[in-house]
Amino acid sequence: MHQNRSVAQQGIGTLMGAMFMVTVIMAMLLTLLQMTGSDVMDVAEQDDGITALFLAESAIEQASGAWDQGTDCVDLDGAGAVSFGAGSFTVDTATLQADGKCRLNVTGAVRDSSRKLQADVQLGCTNTGWSVGASGTIAEWDSSSWSVAASPVSVLLNDVHCVRKTEAWAVGSSQGRDITIY
Repeated sequence: MHQNRSVAQQGIGTLMGAMFMVTVIMAMLLTLLQMTGSDVMDVAEQDDGITALFLAESAIEQASGAWDQGTDCVDLDGAGAVSFGAGSFTVDTATLQADGKCRLNVTGAVRDSSRKLQADVQLGCTNTGWSVGASGTIAEWDSSSWSVAASPVSVLLNDVHCVRKTEAWAVGSSQGRDITIY
């Protein structure tokens, strides 16, 4: 009778080993699924962060364009969030610096991701040039030809500095006095 009992017990050991292996494999599969799900979420958050960065750069471009069209630097902020594509951008602050540059602090946001950028923007005369000379002569280059512009003075003008497409400053002198026109 002792022999029959040990033969009957041999299947239980094999069953316990198989159950242990199934449990280990299930635990490994569960861990693998959790890691895969985490990677997918990480990639989505990374994508949102990159999109938010591009939106912040769009805010700089939009504010630069408005400044070039004549909006004062300090008036570029406060417009609120601008919806654009999958998210939005905001010009948080705009400050005119002593060197004439406009310092912009902007934010781009997509879902839970946001990126903040700071840029010092200097405007110039893209595709436009100015020349000054004797008798108050002012000439403008429009990227294809020169044309004479009206001058409020008839004195020697020595130099010109272009601030933006619609604003240039000329300096000269007459009878020992400095003259500045814009």
